[in-house]
Amino acid sequence: CLKPFSKIGLFLIIVINTAQVSEQLLANASWAYLPIALTCAFLAVVAYPISHTLGRIAGLGIEESKSITFASSMRNISAALVLAIAYFPAETALPVIFGIVFQQSTCAVMAYFLYGRKKVT
Repeated sequence: CLKPFSKIGLFLIIVINTAQVSEQLLANASWAYLPIALTCAFLAVVAYPISHTLGRIAGLGIEESKSITFASSMRNISAALVLAIAYFPAETALPVIFGIVFQQSTCAVMAYFLYGRKKVT
């Protein structure tokens, strides 16, 4: 029921956070951004299976393993974006912006693949 609203909310968060640097980034847009985006996507994807595997190797139960997986895979992207915009050139915000885009959707997909659907009782 709330799925469309969460997608709209994510879009608004990205728009609001990137409004300050968007003009500079769009003026300098090039194919050089593609490797940055691919690297961010790769890091977002591999963090989940690695932390999940480490939790299982450590002998943690399923609940503790889930906690370790998501605590170590999710990043405080908003704080990173604020710091990047405030203290560095606009281009330094680019990996953070890509991280915002990939992190939330990757989290949902990895939760499904690693732990399956939540059973309704």
